[in-house]
Amino acid sequence: MGRHVVLGGSGTIGRAMVPHLAAAGHDVSIVQRRPVAVTGRETLVAADALDLESVARAAEGADVLYCVVGLPYDSRIWRRDFPRVVGNAIEAARRTGARLVYFDNVYCYGPVDGWMTEDSPVRPTTEKGLARAECAWIVMEAVEREGLRACIARSADFYGDYPQFDMIGDWGVQLKRGKPALVLYRDDRAHSLTYIPDNGRALAFLGQTPEADGDIWHMPTDPQPRTARQTLQLVAEIVGARPRHITLPKLAVQAIALLNPLLREVDRMSYQLERNYRFSSEKITRRFGLTATPFAQGVREHLAAKGLIET
Repeated sequence: MGRHVVLGGSGTIGRAMVPHLAAAGHDVSIVQRRPVAVTGRETLVAADALDLESVARAAEGADVLYCVVGLPYDSRIWRRDFPRVVGNAIEAARRTGARLVYFDNVYCYGPVDGWMTEDSPVRPTTEKGLARAECAWIVMEAVEREGLRACIARSADFYGDYPQFDMIGDWGVQLKRGKPALVLYRDDRAHSLTYIPDNGRALAFLGQTPEADGDIWHMPTDPQPRTARQTLQLVAEIVGARPRHITLPKLAVQAIALLNPLLREVDRMSYQLERNYRFSSEKITRRFGLTATPFAQGVREHLAAKGLIET
């Protein structure tokens, strides 16, 4: 068994991944400014992901280093800090000889016609997209030029235990109360969603699979994207409510965003909701046999975890 060090391990993705590593018998260290135990068997390490020496000390003795750090959803912070965080993780992996698993999203692709795959061109059109593109570039540059043992794990928008953006849970609460759910921009665009537990399971797998190094892997995601209208129908059926919703058009979203900084940031990424958003994870299924939790099952599990239905 090896030592697995998780930068950002107390966050949403870390909490989904760490139990898999602990169950496999690995020595797991959670690294965060204020680390919180996930299963109770981890070593907790306080460190600042923006400080190289702090990260390097936390990574000493690591066999695998995971970068699953989350930052506030702010374009300026992402452009300034994400490349620095990832650069520090790369340097820590260099010093320790550890493998690196970097958790990414799809913002680097920009708007895509058709399906997003690992071979989709990198054409970011937003500040957040530019930040993510730079991070992916420096990881793969280190792989190709220096022989760094690393891979990129890339997720679609995710659903599950993520309070900041829990669209499905919020819809369930509103419908259960007999109120209409709120949909931004469009209700007729297909949108892939990755289940957070599937992210955690796949990340732990990649960290234990050296054969994954040197490549980009899309996280297991249900192969059938659904529109907001279809997802609302499913949520309504599960919670036993009428599927009612209100769609806020772009001008209304932008008006509200004048007084809401988070919504203003969401609007900067609005192409993801105004266009079809189709994410393929066929590659990781073909190569390693990893598949996604069926969407209806994942939604039911999440709504049950929120106490909206009986288990």
